[in-house]
Amino acid sequence: MIPRTGRRLQSSTCQFLNPTKRRCYSTPSKKANAAASVSASASLSHDLGMGFPPFGLAQGEVAARGGAQASPSPFEEHLTTILARPTPLTFIPPPVQGKVTSSLGTSKAIDPGMKSYEAAAIASATWYTDSKTIDMSGIIDACLHNLYDVQRANDVFKRLRTQLVTLPVAAPSSTDMDSRSQPPPSIITASLYNSFIHAYVGMAQKDEFQREYWLEQAYSLYDVLETGAEGVESNAQTYAVMMSLWWKLKSRTIHLDEPWNAASTSSSPSPPTPAQILTAITSRGIPIMNVISHPSLDSPDVMAEIAKVLSGEAVKLGLKHVLEELGEAIGAIEGLEISFEVQEGNDQVNMDDVPEVRPVLKEVKRKDLTTSEDTPSHVTPPTLVNLRSTLAKILSLRRVLPSTSTSDLYARQKHIESSVYEMAEERMKEEAKMWKESGLEERVGLSALGKKDGQLKSWIWEWHCLLTERIKTEVKKLDQSLSPTSKTRGRASNLDQALAPYLNLLPASVLSLLTILETMRMQGSGGVSGGMKTARALIGVGRAVEEEWRQRGGGRKSRIIEDDFTTAMANLKAHGESVSSPSARASEVEASIGLVTDASTNPSPSGLRWKINQSPDDFKPYTASWSQVTRSQLGAVLVEWLMDVAKVVHVLPDADKTGEVVSETQPAFYQSYEYVRGTKLGIIKLNSLVIEKLASDSLERTIHPRHLPMLIRPRSWAGVRDGAYITRSASAMRFKSSIEQELYLREATSSGSCSLVYAGLDILGSTAWKINKGVFETVLKVWNDGVRMGKVPPAVFDVEEPTLEETSASDISAMEKKRDHGIKHRQWSQAKANNHSDRCSVNYKIEIARTFLNDTFYLPHNLDFRGRAYPIPPHLNHIGDDLSRGLMKFADAKPLGERGLRWLKIHLAGLCGYDKAMFDERVKWVDERMDKVRDSALKPLDGARWWAKADDPWQALAACMELSAAYELPDPTTYESSLPIHQDGTCNGLQHYAALGGDATGAKQVNLAASDRPSDVYTYVALNVERLIEEDLKLAEVEGGVSSLSEAQKEKLEHATILSGKVSRKVVKQTVMTTVYGVTFVGAREQIERQLKDLSLKMKENGEDGLKDEKIWGCSSYLAKKVLMSIGETFSGAKAIQTWLNLCARLIAKSIPPTRLQITTDKAGRPHVNLPKSKVKKEQMTSVIWTTPLGLPIVQPYRKTARKQVMTKIQSVYISDPNAPNEVNSTKQASAFPPNFIHSLDATHMMLTALECRNQDIAFASVHDSYWTHGCDIDRMSAIIRDTFIALHSSDVLKKLNTEFRERYKGYKIPMDNISSATCSLVKLLAAAGTRIKVPRYHATSLKPLTDILEFTDDTSSSAGIADSSDVEESKIGKEHNEEDAFLHALGEGEEGYDLENDAELSSTKLSKGKADKPTASLLAGKFIDLTDLIPPLPDKGTFDVENIKKSQYFFS
Repeated sequence: MIPRTGRRLQSSTCQFLNPTKRRCYSTPSKKANAAASVSASASLSHDLGMGFPPFGLAQGEVAARGGAQASPSPFEEHLTTILARPTPLTFIPPPVQGKVTSSLGTSKAIDPGMKSYEAAAIASATWYTDSKTIDMSGIIDACLHNLYDVQRANDVFKRLRTQLVTLPVAAPSSTDMDSRSQPPPSIITASLYNSFIHAYVGMAQKDEFQREYWLEQAYSLYDVLETGAEGVESNAQTYAVMMSLWWKLKSRTIHLDEPWNAASTSSSPSPPTPAQILTAITSRGIPIMNVISHPSLDSPDVMAEIAKVLSGEAVKLGLKHVLEELGEAIGAIEGLEISFEVQEGNDQVNMDDVPEVRPVLKEVKRKDLTTSEDTPSHVTPPTLVNLRSTLAKILSLRRVLPSTSTSDLYARQKHIESSVYEMAEERMKEEAKMWKESGLEERVGLSALGKKDGQLKSWIWEWHCLLTERIKTEVKKLDQSLSPTSKTRGRASNLDQALAPYLNLLPASVLSLLTILETMRMQGSGGVSGGMKTARALIGVGRAVEEEWRQRGGGRKSRIIEDDFTTAMANLKAHGESVSSPSARASEVEASIGLVTDASTNPSPSGLRWKINQSPDDFKPYTASWSQVTRSQLGAVLVEWLMDVAKVVHVLPDADKTGEVVSETQPAFYQSYEYVRGTKLGIIKLNSLVIEKLASDSLERTIHPRHLPMLIRPRSWAGVRDGAYITRSASAMRFKSSIEQELYLREATSSGSCSLVYAGLDILGSTAWKINKGVFETVLKVWNDGVRMGKVPPAVFDVEEPTLEETSASDISAMEKKRDHGIKHRQWSQAKANNHSDRCSVNYKIEIARTFLNDTFYLPHNLDFRGRAYPIPPHLNHIGDDLSRGLMKFADAKPLGERGLRWLKIHLAGLCGYDKAMFDERVKWVDERMDKVRDSALKPLDGARWWAKADDPWQALAACMELSAAYELPDPTTYESSLPIHQDGTCNGLQHYAALGGDATGAKQVNLAASDRPSDVYTYVALNVERLIEEDLKLAEVEGGVSSLSEAQKEKLEHATILSGKVSRKVVKQTVMTTVYGVTFVGAREQIERQLKDLSLKMKENGEDGLKDEKIWGCSSYLAKKVLMSIGETFSGAKAIQTWLNLCARLIAKSIPPTRLQITTDKAGRPHVNLPKSKVKKEQMTSVIWTTPLGLPIVQPYRKTARKQVMTKIQSVYISDPNAPNEVNSTKQASAFPPNFIHSLDATHMMLTALECRNQDIAFASVHDSYWTHGCDIDRMSAIIRDTFIALHSSDVLKKLNTEFRERYKGYKIPMDNISSATCSLVKLLAAAGTRIKVPRYHATSLKPLTDILEFTDDTSSSAGIADSSDVEESKIGKEHNEEDAFLHALGEGEEGYDLENDAELSSTKLSKGKADKPTASLLAGKFIDLTDLIPPLPDKGTFDVENIKKSQYFFS
């Protein structure tokens, strides 16, 4: 047993291998006792420690068992505290449109007399980095790589520091919401400064002639960090680099002819001594182990020597605690042995006995050169070839590293994450070799069209070899032209100079493969047949290079990435007690940290997760993002080189049978133009020969490691881009081209306000999975047989091709039959194409399942921008289809127990579609079919195949196998089950709406209220619609006959007659389900039209007269109105809340921050807005932003699209720049807010449930509103689901949202002519919602258009905030020219303009130009009103009490 400091040392020492973060919630260090699990699952409700009954008990069973109410659990009490806290708000100013941010180059101070909108524009630049600044940081990053051009990087760095560090920030005030938070150092960071110090040290070691100059630069920059003069301070990385420099000077690795003399010049900095460095480390509270174990220190020997030196200084300084840690470090580094816990497994399958997966084959017709006839052939799509190659390597490594020890698993995971492009190159090389050895090249020439499936691969390999050499040659020329000693220096263009560092980031072979595979992948995209849009291709290639560079850690990897894990671990020797590897989860540490911590209730920087995650930030290398301009320019260079070298040889058929081969060389790619919607569009086309080769399938790159599960638990999320994979970066949120979303998440992360969200992601990712071997064997047999079964598509499309019946030319219906045949044949062709696509998708899943057949694996998760969690690997996960879910089960098994066995039966009944009955009836239904269950489990393919008829056949088969296996035991309750059992919400969005509005009627329909039987909202709405149709059928009787009806009434009667008795649950289900997510009338009509077409088709198949095609559209319009009317009547509370949310979003999207308005007061005390009229529209930049109860800020990304022209090597392209945002799209902001808000609520509910399930040692997985766990734990999870839902909706969610809006948008103003005009009138909607604003009586005439929402008062102190506009001249802000290098200008600037496509708001404004109501416009023009005065009051809440959910056994079931 070693002391605590020793254990801490071991953990810290391992950080030099992989600085892993620690989670801040509890993880039990050992599993619960199996027997206890059985007894707990069958115990009384009070044994569960929760105040709820075990859900799913037989009717009357709860009372019979005497279920007494228990006291709330500790989590239940603390949950209320967490949700009742004030919402932790994050404030960031809205972005400024246009080129205002370019003014930051002037280092202009914010003058007290400066106009506020000018000051706000300058301050905004500190948050929203413009593209030119991003380009500068990108050039720095590229130039520092391998010390490519440190002097140039240094010059750019100095300009960057001058521009950004001196940028001022306006002093915060009580009304200035934009300045409540200090700007983040998004570009200027300690990591950037440390990278330069490291580069200076490298140059001092490399450049003997300027050694003292580079040392002086290093010491000067260190002084800047120590003094904090530029707002950036030293961290552990800084001190590690400086100690490394000290050691190199001492060991004469860096040799100076004379000792450093700081006094040689008055400005020369003094080199820090070890004593000074140690003093600085301790004064900043940095753990000494973070310095000693930093990757900047070259080797364990250097670490040990530095530790000894610092120990001596610690003695002199009397730093006892530092001395103890350093003493342990010396002993540990000199000999610390780490052992690994080996996981035992007895269910391993010999992979040699597992059949290969039959690949998808697609028939293609190829021309025989000798006969000129088309010959059918079958090929494997390249995508699947790539996948199979990658997975084969993973399987082969498993044979080399068969152990399930942590070290072997870690090594295999590292292999999975290794660069996919080297693997692709190796595969292509082998394929080209095989093609050449086949002799086909010599016999029929390079253009042979397909005797073998190798021609296209041979071409690509040839292009790759040529392009690799071209890249090497061009880059060498560039480097020579930039060399100080070169005779050709200065001959390179400014653009070439700008791109040279980027071309040196990756090996030429990788750049070549990236360019070829990305270009081929995008073929046929964007609606361009046989090619691609130029802009999309160039940006796609540039982004692929950037992503690969970032995934490789920016070229600066720690030794755990560079060396083998086992080799690195061998450098450490025994110290008595085993320690987990960097990939392990340190359960001892986690077990000592409770879920409920100060970080949960007090989201301050002192929160536990924030503290733990600070020091690992010191290990992050500096990497910069690239702008769209840089991506397009780099992509253009690479694509241009590809187009130059990529050729194909076209061989003409031997028509004269002379035996002579006639051929010509043609380019594989060429430029062209097409007109799309009247706009001339540049495109890159593929040669027809290449297109013919691609006919079998699109060529995609090798499957990326992010697309595969992990063999070890994902790294805990510690930051926005810090978590999940061990060597590859991943983002915690899937940003939708919005810089705001990332800024808000970074701010919330640094403040610690969303720690529980990260903890929830960690919990979801830590759930261990295995492949269900029984289901897999069945799937593989079905797949290899090529038959259609269980939603697995057949190998050969099994629907007969429609034929055209022969008819007489004089037949009147001949044209109609031909037309019908054309429609049927197109539908058949589409179905055949879909079958191939589906089969490829299934092939991916089966191949991956086969690879991980013997492994425990994990699925790292991240969020979408609304907070919903998704697995990062997309191909095989539990959120996928029925096949994916059937193939997966929990890695850990638990005894079923009495309750688990019951829930397994209920689960099976639900999978078979019998899910609307009572629980007892579902159990009985399964008991009556146990013979079919056993037959399905024992003879899935040779028996009656009862399971294949289920709604979810593969999951049903898995449940049959589990249930049958349980009944093979004498006591089935003791069966160790690992099958996930589901608890699903009933139209979960409507459940949240009913709870928010206290809607008793709606609550009953979605099972919030207790009932004997489960309610079915879809059936309820369908019956209600039938009632409305019956009323319309009586129109003629009511109105006195058909002749007395109007045309509209006759049409309504006709539709009612057609639809009577035909409105089923299925017809209305999709519309009811999507109503909560903001479906419009048009959307509802399209949904119902599809359902009516399906209904008509089934009627015809059953021999009935189907609906006439020409009547379906009118019937769908009629029925959509009835369905929406019925939903509105049923869920009146939801409709009122939707309206309130929509109105709030419309108002917010039209508002302008106070700092942009330049408000002054006249002599009469009346406020005036001095913003130029021409800038009003451009200042409407405010997105709808809100914060979830767990502290996650949600930012809606919807803005209008503007495009910029950029001149590239190929042609000019128009690109959209996400770093230059434009005004918001108010229409999209408003329509999307209600569904996005509800999504954020169901995500919060899921996260809360996940946290408490982990707290109670319950396995947990979720598919949004479907929660999974072991059967024996369903009762406990059901209690937790209700507990968290009640706590969430007892916390006044809408009241908090209203409070947040009034706080977040305090002082924001709206132009009055935006709420009442010919094109946009919100006045009536606001009046109906209850908005009333008090105004002085003297505004009665000027505000006449707003009469419906006005209340006049003589008390001016309580009146609304109204301001008039002063007509001021256009501001000149942002027009100053910045002094920059020519190579930055060369990246490209061009004209900007709006993209009117899909911009309904802008288009409608343009169309209505000149038709506005001039009197209204003139009365309201130039007037502004406070946004908060217009926000309507919250809708009245109904009578439903969410506490009643405790009594509802079908709430989640």
